Amino acid sequence: MGAGVKAFPPDVAAPRRGRQRLRRGERVSRAAMSPPSRIAVIDIGSNTANVAVYAAPLRGALDRVADRSEPLRLMRRLGSDGMLAPSAIERLLETLRSFRDFAGDHGAEKVIVLATSAVRDAKNAEAVARLAREELGLAFRVIDGQEEGVLAGLATSCLLGVREGVVVDLGGGSLQLVELRAGSV
Repeated sequence: MGAGVKAFPPDVAAPRRGRQRLRRGERVSRAAMSPPSRIAVIDIGSNTANVAVYAAPLRGALDRVADRSEPLRLMRRLGSDGMLAPSAIERLLETLRSFRDFAGDHGAEKVIVLATSAVRDAKNAEAVARLAREELGLAFRVIDGQEEGVLAGLATSCLLGVREGVVVDLGGGSLQLVELRAGSV
């Protein structure tokens, strides 16, 4: 073999680079080749829940198609025992159901749910996430403060085109500061 060419064992396929022809009998579905054309992100904050549906082109920035907000005031519904009240959980599930339907009505093929400070601080956070997954079929993730900051920085860069500066993400229960340099966090 020539210089720079790596041999792969027969049971390991060599990685494909760039556009290559398929071998006879090979098929690749459109879904495997491209991301969903529309994606919805639900942000469960300490005071407000937001849903945004984005068109996701193969290249380039996301384009916001539709959005909606709902006041939840979860931070106020966190009891002295550190638990989200049952009425707050029921209200959250109703909002998630409504947002899931809103996302579907706007063509979202995938829905991502991210919960921040109030749910993160709740002792029953995992139970809340499990209910959302089991009852509504939503991929519900509770994110830590660092990931929340990184996502705020990336959103600022990607959606607003900000390449340099400091992003301040002040929520109802947390504060993140993120520095952007050349569009990266």
